[in-house]
Amino acid sequence: MSLNRPSRRAVIGSAVLGAVGITVGAAADPYVFAVANDDPGRDRDIGYAAAPEGAALRAGKHEVVWSVPTTAPLVAFTFDDGPHPDYTPQVLAALQQARVTATFNVMGVQAQRHQALLAEVVAAGHEIGNHTHTHADLTTLGRARTRTEIRDTQDRLQQLVQRPVRLFRPPRGELTGFGLRAAAELELDVVMWSLDRGGPGVGTSQQVVQHIAQHVRRGDIVALHDGLGHAGFRPKSATAQFLAHRRAVEVRALPRVLALVAASGLQVVPVSTLLGH
Repeated sequence: MSLNRPSRRAVIGSAVLGAVGITVGAAADPYVFAVANDDPGRDRDIGYAAAPEGAALRAGKHEVVWSVPTTAPLVAFTFDDGPHPDYTPQVLAALQQARVTATFNVMGVQAQRHQALLAEVVAAGHEIGNHTHTHADLTTLGRARTRTEIRDTQDRLQQLVQRPVRLFRPPRGELTGFGLRAAAELELDVVMWSLDRGGPGVGTSQQVVQHIAQHVRRGDIVALHDGLGHAGFRPKSATAQFLAHRRAVEVRALPRVLALVAASGLQVVPVSTLLGH
């Protein structure tokens, strides 16, 4: 994650997409797409029919947002990869203690597995964003699979939370043209970030606190986590164990981070609230 913070929103233009019909392969977990031996290019044209003669399928104008130029003392906090029973309850408790709300960018598979936990997030007044179904690396996927990852999650989330989902965050911040088109077709703004927890390793909670407290500015979008992403499918792997330690450090740091942000005169809000300013 980069600390470079563009001072304005980047606007993406219209995207023209055809109708789609997609079949998902079977997997051991009914909510996980079959991805073994997947050829990133093979789905390039699967399910994409030409538009009916005379029809124009326009997605409209939507935005890619890193931070928001604003005079309001606002900063948006986001949490990716959940909901997860080990981390999301702790994040919710910290946010409740600080009396603030945030944006949770949710994986479709995690939403399906932990519906009650997702309901707690919504009941607490937090915003829900789309973070793909399986946290797949979009740079390795063709058009149809990219669209499936995003649209399937969109459908599941809106069914589960019973409210509009208007934001999309690409896994790892890796955004492709296919991803932009799919998000625009679904009328989603793409939300990146201007500040993260800092450091490539596990680090300590104090380091996370110091990093965010030192760098946070009004209009920032802060990226944190309440899940393990794609590594969660292999919880005993070295990557999953590393991320588990890293996430635990973030979660322990959160109450102090929120306290220092408030002490600096900034108010933590969901992304949509920040965009309104």
